[in-house]
Amino acid sequence: MAAQANTICVVLVIVLTLASTLHGQQVMPNVVDLTTNFVLGWSLSTDNSSITFQLSVTASTPVWVGLGWHPVGAVTTGMTQADFAIAVFNGSKLTVSDYFANTNRNGFTRPLPDTTTPYPGGVDNIGSYSGMQAPMDTPSGTLVLTNVIFQRPLITGDTAADHPITPGSMIVIWAFGESNTFGYHHGNAGQILVDFYSGATTQSTDEAETLIQMHGGMMFIAFGIQLTFGAFVARYLRTNHRWWLTIHATSQLLGVATVLVALVLAIVSVSEEGESHFHGFHQVYGLLLVILLLCFPALTGVLAHWYLRGDLRRYRWIHVLAGYVTIILGYIQLYIGIHEYDALDALKTPYYILSVLFGLYLTVALVLETTRIVDGVHPLSSMLLRRTHEEIGERDDTAAASDYQNERIPLMQRNK
Repeated sequence: MAAQANTICVVLVIVLTLASTLHGQQVMPNVVDLTTNFVLGWSLSTDNSSITFQLSVTASTPVWVGLGWHPVGAVTTGMTQADFAIAVFNGSKLTVSDYFANTNRNGFTRPLPDTTTPYPGGVDNIGSYSGMQAPMDTPSGTLVLTNVIFQRPLITGDTAADHPITPGSMIVIWAFGESNTFGYHHGNAGQILVDFYSGATTQSTDEAETLIQMHGGMMFIAFGIQLTFGAFVARYLRTNHRWWLTIHATSQLLGVATVLVALVLAIVSVSEEGESHFHGFHQVYGLLLVILLLCFPALTGVLAHWYLRGDLRRYRWIHVLAGYVTIILGYIQLYIGIHEYDALDALKTPYYILSVLFGLYLTVALVLETTRIVDGVHPLSSMLLRRTHEEIGERDDTAAASDYQNERIPLMQRNK
């Protein structure tokens, strides 16, 4: 696989160099990403007034491609507050537009054209551009090469929706889609530190993206494993295992601790992105869920055990009901998080694992509940038994009345 990636990138570099020469300006391929088969090249004009970029990528289908950057010294990473150029093909027609990402959709950033409402006074400062999409034979099979060249001023003067390109390290990000329709890029993205004047490059990682992935993973562990396991222990091991309360309490406390750590990771991630806190549905829902988790199941359990010396009679129904509701709401929040992350296709594996795990829990719960009913230890057992006795009593009364009537009729006939 590594050899194939190297071969593909070598071909890309050659194609990029030839294409830029035909375009009339030599653009050197300065950045090559073997993971995404992405090649970035640039060249400054002789008077240092403009920069020409060249983007080249191979994919299984024709795709849109984009490049973004933050100003020198920026504290934000990723897409938030980034200046973008987005190239989209409509058939053979190419359009390269000036974008900026300073808006949130369901809590996540989406670039919008500079000329749209969020950026009053914004101007599209992309100059000339050209490009092509064509099939290319590679060791991995036939792929589609997307190659785009565009030019823009180094300093546009657009303070509403542009960042100047100046000497020094700039956070540069790139992405490409899964089709020519501009949308979420899934895993087709990268980030690097670049000085466009000296040509120096340094590998960089999107810390905010890493933190938000850790947040999702810890929430999955908390609700999908720890809290649910603790609830199962309290429900099904209480009567036959003396250590059930210790296991239940330990599992629930670990789950609460994991949720709190995940919450901190999410807050730090949002701060890294430079976004406002608790502004989307997923964020507000999550905050309310954490409050519910702390105030009802955990608080009532602790109070009942330590302050009421284990007497759960007054708090039991709140503790149990709130616990089940919180876990169910947690599963719903996990699904919402995956969807609002807008990466359902990229997160197919955890999505399927979550679905299978939830289905497994439901199946096991149904089997165990049915067993409890059959064994007569379920509240429904007494209800069913009472109903059965009532039906037997009704049948006995009916049979007795029928016997009395059958005995009375012959007696009346003899009296006649």
